[in-house]
Amino acid sequence: MKVIFLDKDGVLNSKNYLMKEQQIRNAFSKILRTEEDKIRYEMFSMNPKCLHCLKEIILETGSFVVLTNTDRFNEYFQRFLEMCKIPIYGVTPYLGNKRNLEIDAYLKEHQEITDYIILDDEEKTFSEEQKLHLIQTDSYLKGNGLKDQNVEEAISYLNGIQRKKELSPFRITSKYPEW
Repeated sequence: MKVIFLDKDGVLNSKNYLMKEQQIRNAFSKILRTEEDKIRYEMFSMNPKCLHCLKEIILETGSFVVLTNTDRFNEYFQRFLEMCKIPIYGVTPYLGNKRNLEIDAYLKEHQEITDYIILDDEEKTFSEEQKLHLIQTDSYLKGNGLKDQNVEEAISYLNGIQRKKELSPFRITSKYPEW
């Protein structure tokens, strides 16, 4: 079974997107009365283009989603994703918001997972092994969330076309590396 460990902020939205939608979300939040209203409210916290990109990965790879974000226990968030035909397989356990430990615990408990990727905008919280599975989007503050190049990388990885061989032991910060 293939799984996508999914973060929300920085993957399904960005600060830029949320600022554009802020007035709509503020107005809508004042009239939340029914269960359906609360589910629809979640729609305004996610960029439709990012949702489309996620669906493309799922359709091309046959993957299921495991939520890792802080909203993962939000019933309305889950129900909105299900309305969008995004198959939620589960949520990682809460272990003090230590995403690396939460993913490890989930993998240990779910031996049926044969391959996975992590869609997240931050890499600092992950172990070296997990970074081999990370498809990193631009940051929440500066980026626009999941985009086409992330989709191509995720599909290639989950379908076994291209794997990350190893982590680079260093990053070149100048035009010419020091020898």
